[in-house]
Amino acid sequence: RGAARSMVGGLPTDCVHWLTSLGVVDRIGEEYRSDSTNYSLLRRVQCYRLFRVLGIDDFLEAAMRAISPCSGVVGARLKRLPTIVRKLDRQPDMKLSRMADLIGLRVVCQSVDEANAVVSRLEASPWFLRKLDYCDSPRDTGYRSRHVIFRSHQPAPASAGPLRVDFEIQVRTYY
Repeated sequence: RGAARSMVGGLPTDCVHWLTSLGVVDRIGEEYRSDSTNYSLLRRVQCYRLFRVLGIDDFLEAAMRAISPCSGVVGARLKRLPTIVRKLDRQPDMKLSRMADLIGLRVVCQSVDEANAVVSRLEASPWFLRKLDYCDSPRDTGYRSRHVIFRSHQPAPASAGPLRVDFEIQVRTYY
């Protein structure tokens, strides 16, 4: 068994240094994009993901209030590291700090009307940033969903102030 790690604000102490600014986070993303086999870079991306997880409680509470009348299924997921690399490669202008779907919720509603109602409630949130509509403009694969993006600010242990963080909720029907 390994030795216990020291913690700062819920983060391992080795993570604190990499969460001082969004510029540092974005440089980590750029370096990881170019060398996804480097363990040190992998650890830094993991630190950023952990930071994002630690700050999600308030966002989840607000999101669940908006979703709660929905009779569908709500699920959450943390984007896997290989998927982060693929997204960074696929979208060369993507910054790690702007990757809203690092942590995502998916709401699968019973009907299109119910999905539209959930999206409307989510858009009324003070954290609402923008909506990506893949129902009106489906992807080439046939994928249809609405992605509602939220922006919040989260205190970082080594930062002079809070860091901006974006979250995504996908709203769709089963079919």
